[in-house]
Amino acid sequence: MLLNIITLGGLLAYVIGIYIRVVILGESWGNILVVGTTALGGPLAGIVLVFIFYALIIYLTYRITVFQGLNIFLCFFWILSWYQCAINEYLYALGLPNEPINLFFKWLFPTLWYPAKETVFVLVSLLLTIRGRETFLHRELKRGDYLLIGLVSGFMLLLILISQLKYINR
Repeated sequence: MLLNIITLGGLLAYVIGIYIRVVILGESWGNILVVGTTALGGPLAGIVLVFIFYALIIYLTYRITVFQGLNIFLCFFWILSWYQCAINEYLYALGLPNEPINLFFKWLFPTLWYPAKETVFVLVSLLLTIRGRETFLHRELKRGDYLLIGLVSGFMLLLILISQLKYINR
């Protein structure tokens, strides 16, 4: 429960960051889900849809027993990703040097920095899930947990790669 609350805090910080960038500053956001929902419903409705979409995933993976291993993995991944994105947006809005983590990956992988960063986040999240399984899950991860985590990770990384190629590298 605590991990999910921390994750929801990251989601709230993330959507506030999106709001600052898209609504207040009038700039685009380089994430396929955000671009799609804001194109569909306008900036404010799109941001609300993003929040509802992710909050629903968190809720369902927490409540449905078969998805609880996936829930832990997603919580760790989104804690890393959402808080990092939110901090970047707050620094940007204040005119301060921003994107310290992104800049590191842009230096290492100039053309595919975003998928490289998110791949590291996936690997760190997987490690934290394996190490924290007894604390958060109170059982060993099963083959089905690993399969589900692998499928979802692959799908997320595919969407991240599409975001990089379609929206970020323009």
